[in-house]
Amino acid sequence: MLVADREGTILRMNEAAQHLMGNCVGRLCWDAVGALDGRRAPICAPGCSLELEEKPGKQAVRYANCRGRAMSLTCIGVGREVVVQIDGADGTQALAHASLTPLSRREKEVMQLLSQGLPAPAIATELGIGVTTVRTHLNGARSKLGAANQAQAVAIALKAGEID
Repeated sequence: MLVADREGTILRMNEAAQHLMGNCVGRLCWDAVGALDGRRAPICAPGCSLELEEKPGKQAVRYANCRGRAMSLTCIGVGREVVVQIDGADGTQALAHASLTPLSRREKEVMQLLSQGLPAPAIATELGIGVTTVRTHLNGARSKLGAANQAQAVAIALKAGEID
Protein backbone atom coordinates (compact mmCIF):
# COMPACT_ATOMS: atom_id res chain seq x y z
CA MET A 1 0.00 0.00 0.00
CA LEU A 2 1.15 3.51 -0.69
CA VAL A 3 -0.17 7.00 0.00
CA ALA A 4 0.10 9.87 -2.48
CA ASP A 5 -0.98 13.49 -2.41
CA ARG A 6 -3.59 14.92 -4.81
CA GLU A 7 -0.90 15.63 -7.41
CA GLY A 8 0.28 12.00 -7.30
CA THR A 9 3.53 12.38 -5.34
CA ILE A 10 4.10 9.35 -3.11
CA LEU A 11 4.25 10.46 0.53
CA ARG A 12 4.74 7.09 2.24
CA MET A 13 4.51 3.37 1.55
CA ASN A 14 4.43 0.19 3.57
CA GLU A 15 7.08 -2.53 3.56
CA ALA A 16 5.22 -4.75 1.08
CA ALA A 17 5.02 -1.92 -1.47
CA GLN A 18 8.71 -1.14 -0.95
CA HIS A 19 9.53 -4.80 -1.55
CA LEU A 20 7.54 -4.77 -4.81
CA MET A 21 8.65 -1.39 -6.15
CA GLY A 22 11.62 -0.22 -4.09
CA ASN A 23 11.54 3.02 -2.11
CA CYS A 24 9.46 5.35 -4.27
CA VAL A 25 8.71 8.11 -1.75
CA GLY A 26 8.87 11.42 -3.59
CA ARG A 27 8.22 9.89 -7.02
CA LEU A 28 4.99 10.27 -8.95
CA CYS A 29 2.56 7.42 -8.29
CA TRP A 30 1.74 6.57 -11.93
CA ASP A 31 5.42 6.45 -12.78
CA ALA A 32 6.40 4.33 -9.77
CA VAL A 33 3.54 1.82 -10.05
CA GLY A 34 4.07 1.35 -13.78
CA ALA A 35 0.74 -0.46 -14.24
CA LEU A 36 0.01 -1.64 -17.78
CA ASP A 37 -3.15 -3.00 -19.37
CA GLY A 38 -3.29 -6.11 -21.56
CA ARG A 39 -2.02 -4.14 -24.55
CA ARG A 40 0.97 -2.95 -22.48
CA ALA A 41 -0.40 0.60 -22.36
CA PRO A 42 -0.21 2.56 -19.08
CA ILE A 43 -3.43 2.62 -17.06
CA CYS A 44 -2.18 5.10 -14.49
CA ALA A 45 -1.66 8.62 -15.78
CA PRO A 46 -0.97 12.15 -14.61
CA GLY A 47 -4.06 13.54 -12.96
CA CYS A 48 -5.72 10.20 -12.24
CA SER A 49 -5.63 10.95 -8.50
CA LEU A 50 -7.55 14.19 -9.10
CA GLU A 51 -10.24 12.25 -11.02
CA LEU A 52 -11.09 10.39 -7.80
CA GLU A 53 -12.63 13.56 -6.39
CA GLU A 54 -15.29 13.36 -9.12
CA LYS A 55 -16.12 9.67 -8.52
CA PRO A 56 -18.89 8.56 -6.18
CA GLY A 57 -17.25 6.88 -3.21
CA LYS A 58 -13.91 8.31 -4.35
CA GLN A 59 -12.61 4.88 -5.38
CA ALA A 60 -11.21 3.39 -8.59
CA VAL A 61 -10.34 -0.25 -9.14
CA ARG A 62 -8.02 -1.17 -11.98
CA TYR A 63 -6.67 -4.52 -13.09
CA ALA A 64 -3.24 -4.53 -14.64
CA ASN A 65 0.23 -5.93 -14.93
CA CYS A 66 2.40 -4.22 -12.37
CA ARG A 67 6.11 -4.98 -12.25
CA GLY A 68 5.50 -8.06 -14.42
CA ARG A 69 2.72 -9.51 -12.23
CA ALA A 70 -1.05 -9.37 -12.59
CA MET A 71 -2.42 -7.10 -9.88
CA SER A 72 -5.51 -5.34 -8.70
CA LEU A 73 -5.00 -1.64 -7.92
CA THR A 74 -7.57 0.04 -5.70
CA CYS A 75 -7.15 3.80 -5.47
CA ILE A 76 -9.17 5.46 -2.72
CA GLY A 77 -9.47 9.19 -2.14
CA VAL A 78 -9.12 10.01 1.56
CA GLY A 79 -9.28 13.72 2.19
CA ARG A 80 -6.46 15.34 0.21
CA GLU A 81 -4.59 12.04 -0.18
CA VAL A 82 -4.96 8.92 -2.27
CA VAL A 83 -4.37 5.46 -0.83
CA VAL A 84 -3.30 2.89 -3.42
CA GLN A 85 -3.75 -0.74 -2.43
CA ILE A 86 -1.85 -3.18 -4.63
CA ASP A 87 -3.25 -6.68 -4.34
CA GLY A 88 -3.27 -10.09 -5.99
CA ALA A 89 0.16 -11.72 -5.75
CA ASP A 90 -0.77 -14.50 -8.17
CA GLY A 91 -3.04 -12.33 -10.30
CA THR A 92 -5.74 -14.94 -10.88
CA GLN A 93 -8.43 -13.09 -8.91
CA ALA A 94 -7.59 -9.84 -10.65
CA LEU A 95 -7.62 -11.43 -14.08
CA ALA A 96 -10.96 -13.12 -13.48
CA HIS A 97 -12.51 -9.64 -13.49
CA ALA A 98 -9.89 -7.83 -15.51
CA SER A 99 -10.44 -5.35 -18.26
CA LEU A 100 -7.27 -6.67 -19.86
CA THR A 101 -7.36 -7.55 -23.53
CA PRO A 102 -9.38 -10.75 -23.95
CA LEU A 103 -7.88 -13.68 -25.78
CA SER A 104 -8.58 -13.89 -29.50
CA ARG A 105 -10.65 -16.80 -30.83
CA ARG A 106 -7.51 -18.55 -32.07
CA GLU A 107 -5.63 -17.95 -28.80
CA LYS A 108 -8.56 -19.54 -26.97
CA GLU A 109 -8.51 -22.55 -29.32
CA VAL A 110 -4.77 -23.01 -28.83
CA MET A 111 -5.04 -22.61 -25.05
CA GLN A 112 -7.96 -25.07 -24.92
CA LEU A 113 -5.91 -27.74 -26.70
CA LEU A 114 -2.88 -26.97 -24.53
CA SER A 115 -5.07 -27.46 -21.44
CA GLN A 116 -5.86 -30.95 -22.76
CA GLY A 117 -2.15 -31.76 -22.73
CA LEU A 118 -1.44 -31.48 -26.44
CA PRO A 119 2.08 -30.32 -27.41
CA ALA A 120 2.56 -27.53 -29.95
CA PRO A 121 3.05 -29.88 -32.96
CA ALA A 122 -0.21 -31.72 -32.18
CA ILE A 123 -2.05 -28.41 -31.72
CA ALA A 124 -0.69 -27.27 -35.10
CA THR A 125 -1.96 -30.43 -36.76
CA GLU A 126 -5.36 -30.21 -35.06
CA LEU A 127 -5.88 -26.60 -36.14
CA GLY A 128 -4.20 -26.86 -39.54
CA ILE A 129 -1.61 -24.20 -38.79
CA GLY A 130 2.16 -24.18 -38.38
CA VAL A 131 4.00 -24.86 -35.12
CA THR A 132 5.48 -21.35 -35.24
CA THR A 133 1.96 -19.91 -35.45
CA VAL A 134 0.91 -22.04 -32.47
CA ARG A 135 3.83 -20.67 -30.47
CA THR A 136 2.92 -17.13 -31.51
CA HIS A 137 -0.63 -17.64 -30.21
CA LEU A 138 0.66 -19.24 -27.00
CA ASN A 139 3.04 -16.33 -26.38
CA GLY A 140 0.28 -13.80 -27.10
CA ALA A 141 -2.11 -15.52 -24.69
CA ARG A 142 0.57 -15.86 -22.02
CA SER A 143 1.37 -12.16 -22.32
CA LYS A 144 -2.29 -11.08 -22.16
CA LEU A 145 -2.86 -13.27 -19.11
CA GLY A 146 0.26 -12.00 -17.36
CA ALA A 147 1.52 -15.57 -16.93
CA ALA A 148 5.14 -16.52 -16.40
CA ASN A 149 4.80 -19.83 -18.29
CA GLN A 150 2.31 -21.94 -20.23
CA ALA A 151 1.11 -23.91 -17.20
CA GLN A 152 0.30 -20.71 -15.34
CA ALA A 153 -1.40 -19.33 -18.47
CA VAL A 154 -3.68 -22.37 -18.62
CA ALA A 155 -4.52 -22.05 -14.91
CA ILE A 156 -5.32 -18.34 -15.25
CA ALA A 157 -7.33 -18.85 -18.46
CA LEU A 158 -9.39 -21.59 -16.79
CA LYS A 159 -10.04 -19.51 -13.68
CA ALA A 160 -10.87 -16.40 -15.74
CA GLY A 161 -13.32 -18.39 -17.89
CA GLU A 162 -11.37 -17.85 -21.11
CA ILE A 163 -11.31 -21.63 -21.71
CA ASP A 164 -13.29 -24.63 -20.35
